[in-house]
Amino acid sequence: MMKQRVIAMIPRLLVLVAVAVLLVAALSAAPSEAARGGKGNGGRGHGGTTATCTTCVLTVSPNPMPVHTQPTVSGTGFAPGVNYFVQVNGDIFYTIVTPDSSGSFSFVYTYKDLYAPGTYAMVAWNGSGKAAEYTFTVTQ
Repeated sequence: MMKQRVIAMIPRLLVLVAVAVLLVAALSAAPSEAARGGKGNGGRGHGGTTATCTTCVLTVSPNPMPVHTQPTVSGTGFAPGVNYFVQVNGDIFYTIVTPDSSGSFSFVYTYKDLYAPGTYAMVAWNGSGKAAEYTFTVTQ
């Protein structure tokens, strides 16, 4: 009886192993594609270095921004009704926005207010890659 249970579990185990192998392969392929300048996610969630949207404009205000400030992020010229992910480049947190019928959005970025003084890039991206980027400065 025990031998039959073990034999019955073998196909399930093989499926789990196959899924794990495919997942590892997919995750390892994206950074290498991004390194070649492709649209892989580079481990950051957005791809490539060139914006895919020529009309998209992203802004962060205030700029410069004092430490511990939660900035307002605004966008214009984006495709209406399309979801975009907006994040500080390299951060694990992001906000999903859907531009209105005029292609605009605005929200307060509340995920992280502890950026050290320096220069950062706010990035908007979707399945096609990076749509827009805006560089802002955090001051003391």
